Amino acid sequence: MAKSQNYHHGDLRNAIINAAIAILDEKGVEGLTLRQCALRAGVSHGAPSHHFGDMRGLTTALAARGFAMLTEEMTISGDVDMPAIGIAYVRFALANPGLYSVMFRADLLNPNDADLKASGGEAYGVLAAAVARQYPSDEAEEAAMRDAMWSLVHGYASLVMAGEIDMPDDVERAVISLVRALT
Repeated sequence: MAKSQNYHHGDLRNAIINAAIAILDEKGVEGLTLRQCALRAGVSHGAPSHHFGDMRGLTTALAARGFAMLTEEMTISGDVDMPAIGIAYVRFALANPGLYSVMFRADLLNPNDADLKASGGEAYGVLAAAVARQYPSDEAEEAAMRDAMWSLVHGYASLVMAGEIDMPDDVERAVISLVRALT
């Protein structure tokens, strides 16, 4: 029986995803192709298509991985208050700009993908839980604050990455100040 590429490469799906993340870090989404992922992963040019179908399948898998990584970043310290969650969100975005941009590019994603829905929902749930702890008795205020908190950290990270806001010397302090102004 011939050995499969999956056997030879260990976990080929993850190898391709990791290759794609490296390409995103170097070249951005514009430089991401299935062929480049195959080349970087050291596999046949057809392997990414076999695992992901097409580019949308790959970028959807990347976004799902990104949301899982974001969830881990926001929960790893065990500190679950709004400033800590905000800091983790912004740090993740700034450390992973290519991946972060794919996570929020609806034109690149399959919105019906179960993994994407689950991982995105889990990440949003961490942020929502931090807000709920701050506003436990007022459902309407809690809903508004969830939207405001997500808008704040997402917008801040996006503006810093776009060069519209200068990168602060102390990201943590800047995010704490922003979240405190919100609350």
